[in-house]
This record gives sequence, structure tokens and C-alpha cells, in this order.
Amino acid sequence: MQINRFITTTVAVGAAGLLGMAMAARAEAPCDVGAKESQNDATPHPLLFRSVNRSGSDAPSGRLLLRVPSHSEEVGAQTPAVENGNPPAEPGDATDDDGNRPVIFQSEIVGRNVIFDLDYSVSMLAQHGSYEDESGNIVTNATRLEIVKAEVVKVIKEFDETYSFDFVYLAGGDSHGTTPPVTDAWQGKLTRCTPDVQNAAIEEIKSKTPWLGTPTYRSLERACKDYGDDVDTLFFLSDGAPFPQYLPDGRPHAQGCLEDLPGWFSSFADAKFICVYIGKNSGSTLDFMARLAASVPVSNFIVR
Repeated sequence: MQINRFITTTVAVGAAGLLGMAMAARAEAPCDVGAKESQNDATPHPLLFRSVNRSGSDAPSGRLLLRVPSHSEEVGAQTPAVENGNPPAEPGDATDDDGNRPVIFQSEIVGRNVIFDLDYSVSMLAQHGSYEDESGNIVTNATRLEIVKAEVVKVIKEFDETYSFDFVYLAGGDSHGTTPPVTDAWQGKLTRCTPDVQNAAIEEIKSKTPWLGTPTYRSLERACKDYGDDVDTLFFLSDGAPFPQYLPDGRPHAQGCLEDLPGWFSSFADAKFICVYIGKNSGSTLDFMARLAASVPVSNFIVR
């Protein structure tokens, strides 16, 4: 039995513009409120091209830009082959002494200070294929949450005491839905990965249960503001559109995320943003997540 394939796409954004992403639709169980979008969007495959008419950070340097053609454009044989291996290393990243970095969803973690912003909303209980657990066993008919838990546990086991990390939870509200979605964090600070901390973190991830809501804005704000300016990698994963629909200031929730994340993230020097969408590949949410990844200078956008 084989593990379900998933696709990684490296996003490097300067003045060159916005990334479009598209993936094949997958039939899934219904999501909770705030994560229901139309599955009827037919999205073309991205075309790959290199920009040569810019100076500075966008001068030809090996980075690739993605352009999604309109529905009317002929793609045909120009469509590039899907790459299923690990994404290329980001320029200037310092590797471990043995040349390897911890990997999550086939994306390398850079630096030693890592924040995991994880979706624990109810819709994460939808089935989403299979995965390989930390013992190398293939688990079938797994939920989205089970897949995410397995990936996080595996990467935490790769950390040694030179790493510090924390978990921010992208969900939070009472069971009756009367309290607006909030967020929570495990330690609320970067915590060194001693053996005791490592074991406690693994138990935390395995035992955590889902909540209502998808408060994307607040969770990203916490992940960017509550840990100083020492974050090297911010790992963000979600399966649905932000909820509630509007922020307290009246802006649409998704719009607020796209407008404010670049400013928050700019406090981190040379940090990497790993943005993972795990869901039914609906057009609106997929587009939001791709644009969110493209809003910061160094990021990987991954569709699982």
C-alpha cells in the first residue's frame, strides 16, 4: 500500500507578484461553519516561468515564479511536470552539522526557533486519505487531524536541545458556540526541546481534541507577536476559510489576514513561512491560502 502523494510548491515573492496555486479536487466530509466553500471551481495548472526584467532581489537568481493561466488559455503540453520531491533549499539557510534539517510535510524547517500554528477546528475530523506514522506503519482512512498530528510528532522527535518551539492552536470556543472563536497556545513562549519537554509536547499533540471556529487572524497575530523577533520558521496549517466572517474592526476576516500578516512577519529576520492547506481543494480557500503564503518574502505553500 502506498502513502497518498502530496505536492509542495516553493514560493519566493519579491516585486514579481502573486502566486496562484491549483490542485485536483478531492471529495471530503463536510467542514464546520466557516470552512464551506464551493467545490465547483475548475482551476488550471500553473505555468512556470522565470523573470529576467527586474533588478535587486528579483534579478535571475534561480528562484522560480508561478503564473496561473486563465480558463481560456491553452495549457496543453506547456504544463510542467509535478515535482514530488523535497522543495529546493532556501538561499542562505544554515543547515545542521550533518547537512540535514527537520522536515514536515516535505518542507525543511530552517533555524532553531519554530512556531507551529495548527488548525484544531471540528472540520479537521473529516477523512483525508492515509499517512505513515512515526513507526513507519501506513494508516488508512485517516482524518485530517490524525495526519497533522503524525507529521508534527515526527518532526518534534527530530528536534534536539538546540531547538525551541511552541504550539498555537487555530481554534477555540465553547461547545455551544456562544463564545466567539478564540485561540490558545501550549506554553506561550519558545520552549527549549529538552527530553522532558519533547515527551510532553508529543503527548500534548496526541491528546488534543478539536474545537469550534477557525480564528485565522488571531492565531497568526499571536504566532507573530507573542514570541519576540527570534522566530526562524512559522508553520501554519488550516483546512478551512477563516471564521467568523468579519473581524471586530469590520474588515472581512480573510482580507485582514492578507493585509496584516506581511507587517507582522517582517519583524522576523530571514524567517520562513510554511503554509499548508489540507482540505477539499475548494477554489476560494485554496486561493486564500496561496495568497497568504505569497504575502511574505520566503515561504513554501503546500497542498496535502
